[in-house]
Order: sequence, then structure tokens, then C-alpha cells
Amino acid sequence: MSGSEETNLTRSTSTRGLLLNKIIDMGYWDHYKTFSSSLSRYVSCGPAQEYATTVSVEEARKAAAEWET
Repeated sequence: MSGSEETNLTRSTSTRGLLLNKIIDMGYWDHYKTFSSSLSRYVSCGPAQEYATTVSVEEARKAAAEWET
């Protein structure tokens, strides 16, 4: 990677952080971290995955039934 490419990558990465800080109020960062860790546990939990699969299939069938009518 050339020096200019590294500089552009650094700028885009740091800009993203600045934009997030402007969009998300500082009081919400703790909640965001909690949500993120909960989501991670949910995604890796077998029973939760089975439930999500069941609900997804039901919702897909409902949507398909509406399109067929």
C-alpha cells in the first residue's frame, strides 16, 4: 500500500468515528455496548437461533400468502 493510500484509509476511518460521535449522543454509548453484547449472545445461542428460524419461516409464509391473493 502506498503512503497516500494509507493516509486516505486513516482519514476515512477517523472520519467514520467522528460522524458516529456526532450522530449518537454520548449518553447512548453505554446502551449501545450493552445492546451489542446482547445481540452477540443471542446470535450464538442455539435455542434463540431455532426460535428465530421458526418465526422467520412463519413470517415468510404470511408474506407469501398475502402476495398470492
